[in-house]
Amino acid sequence: MLAGCLLVLVLTYRSCKCCSPTHSLLVVVLVQSALAGSAALFLGCMPAVLVELFPRPHPGYRPQLSVQFSLAVFGGFAPLIAASLISATGLPVSAGFWVISAALFSTIAVLVLRETRAAEI
Repeated sequence: MLAGCLLVLVLTYRSCKCCSPTHSLLVVVLVQSALAGSAALFLGCMPAVLVELFPRPHPGYRPQLSVQFSLAVFGGFAPLIAASLISATGLPVSAGFWVISAALFSTIAVLVLRETRAAEI
């Protein structure tokens, strides 16, 4: 998970900077593939981590609530925040700052997760 977060942190600004001056479909497809691969590293193991993170009596309710809240905040308002960032700064690449901030919060969250490998099921 940490590798996925760090890759999104590193690749987002550079990919926005790369796609902005070029109008090549190949560049856009390569950038999107790189970002999708780094997101897959994070999102692929997230369901298992969320199930292990919360107590056993209600293993499905709390992870669903946290995932839905984060999707609403970071995903639902993303077009509005991206448009606001672009209009405030005048830079087309400033929309990537929202993705970088979400990746930074995710990196911090992954770093403070407790290890549950030795915990009894």
